[in-house]
Amino acid sequence: MRKLSICLMLLFVAWHAVAQKQTYTTQSKAAVKAYEQATKYYDSRHNTAAITSLKQAIDKDAQFIEAHMLLADVYVDESRYDDAIASYKTAVNINPKFFPNNWYRLAQIEMRQGQYEQAKTDFQQFLLISNASLPGMRSKALTAIVNCEFGVKALLTPLDISPLNLGSQINTVADEYYPSLTIDNQTLVFTRNTIDEGSRMPQEDFFVSTQKNKQWQAAHQVGSPLNTDLNEGAPSISADGKLLFFAACDRRDGMGSCDIYFSRWVNNSWSTPINLGSPINTNAWETQPSFSADGKTLYFIRGYHTHEGIKQQDIYVTSIGSNGNFENPVKLSDSINTTEAEESVFIHPDNQTIYFSSRGHIGMGGLDIFLSRKNANGQWGKAQNLGYPINTAGDENSLLISPQGDKAYFATNRTGGFGGLDLYSFDLPATLKPQPITYVKCAITDGANGLPLAASFEIIDVETQEVVYADKVNKTGAFTRSLTVGKDYLLNVTQPGYLFYSDNFSCKKAVDYNNPYELKIGLQKIEKGSKVILRNVFFDTDSATLKTASYVELKKLQIFLQQNQQVNITITGYTDNTGNTVKNQKLSENRAHAVYMHLISMGIDAKRLQYIGMGDKQPIADNNTDAGRALNRRTEAEIR
Repeated sequence: MRKLSICLMLLFVAWHAVAQKQTYTTQSKAAVKAYEQATKYYDSRHNTAAITSLKQAIDKDAQFIEAHMLLADVYVDESRYDDAIASYKTAVNINPKFFPNNWYRLAQIEMRQGQYEQAKTDFQQFLLISNASLPGMRSKALTAIVNCEFGVKALLTPLDISPLNLGSQINTVADEYYPSLTIDNQTLVFTRNTIDEGSRMPQEDFFVSTQKNKQWQAAHQVGSPLNTDLNEGAPSISADGKLLFFAACDRRDGMGSCDIYFSRWVNNSWSTPINLGSPINTNAWETQPSFSADGKTLYFIRGYHTHEGIKQQDIYVTSIGSNGNFENPVKLSDSINTTEAEESVFIHPDNQTIYFSSRGHIGMGGLDIFLSRKNANGQWGKAQNLGYPINTAGDENSLLISPQGDKAYFATNRTGGFGGLDLYSFDLPATLKPQPITYVKCAITDGANGLPLAASFEIIDVETQEVVYADKVNKTGAFTRSLTVGKDYLLNVTQPGYLFYSDNFSCKKAVDYNNPYELKIGLQKIEKGSKVILRNVFFDTDSATLKTASYVELKKLQIFLQQNQQVNITITGYTDNTGNTVKNQKLSENRAHAVYMHLISMGIDAKRLQYIGMGDKQPIADNNTDAGRALNRRTEAEIR
């Protein structure tokens, strides 16, 4: 409503300038005296006294248009919208052409109240009798008519959703908003706005809750150093819960009014927050970060200060470059950003679906929530309004979608809550769901002593050969990353002084989000007898011809051998026990030879390589199951 109040104030100024050059619409001196006293009260923000004086003026002359107009303005400031509508209707009924912008005022408030049919009629009336005295008003009225038509249809076709309060473990009499979830759906971080007992000023802090047996546990303050005596808000926690981005304003180390900060989870506590600095933060207004599950991409809001407040409020994106630093942010395309305000951006862990709030796309009035999906070319598609009752005639924002895409979380002050804004959830309709995902959780250790080991890893899309993730794990040795369903992935883990590790994940078929890939990886030191299974070396059935998908893995092996010139290896091929033993022996030898020849073609000295076939000997799994036989069909590299 702040935006509506500003618009009405501008209209009032325009009308007041006209009124100063003409006589009032009343001949009653008593009415004029009461009206002029009311304007003084209104200018000094004494609205109750202004209302009393205006009613006195109207009692003296019920046809006093200016008094009805100003009374409507005061009612808007007091959020008495139905009373404001009644006062504007009285004004236009007395004289429809006295001040044509009254029709615009009236329609705006009717639209704010969800009275779309009547608002459309009154916007049209404004266009009929007005030359639009304020710049851009005619264009805005035409846009508002389109929004009214959308609102009418949305009300007639509501979504079947039932928002559920998250309960007393999360919500209080204070305001709770801007939720953020880890990818395993077990940790919820959000903002709570309480009143400081000493200063009686609002105090925004972070709270956290964990899920146990599908129930959220009692939320507690995150504490220092994240929470301070200043305000912190809009948290975005990384997929693995180890990194937190958030917005903070008016800090000593700030670059603008609001900046984006980050903190790491180290030794069971959050580190001292650090300002992200340039090029993300500027002397403008940066806020509402959303960190993607790929561990390298950050979306956020940037706006610019003007005498009317924050303007040019758009969604930007930046990624971590090869040097480990964030690159220059880029504004998203006009399929998402508009000339009006965008805010509350959320990138889903599928990295393909973005949710955000906007005033500029066709909607129901105020801020509506939209989604956009990436197309095959990697471009964001046309924004889709989420519909009613997710969106209403008011402002909606801070929507969060669960990692598995089945639930949405948002803040609302609807009746039946605990007081103020509460966090609610609802089942997300199929048409609004993101791409289905699963995720992988890895714990990397030293294979000899079992201690956590820092290492680098890559996850690669098999079909496109694109590196989806590339990162270094900290000393905890653990990482979590999302995997989009419908693709196959390769995993490679490397660390100097150790053999690399490889694995793969097939997500082509439907997967159970509640049963993610969980790996415990023990890296083997580079020493005689250490071996690695080349899980990403593939052959067709009964064939020794390498599939192209194997080349990524063999490139890793080539790099390993180049970096460790003292290492010589034996390549060993294995089969399962299906079919003829002699044939299996020959097939395994031919497959090992294919790898041997490929490495030579990549520049590895043949003297450093040997190959053998073991057929169906030395199985590592049960040959009586499909899964076991798949594990037994393998290629190994052993240091000799």
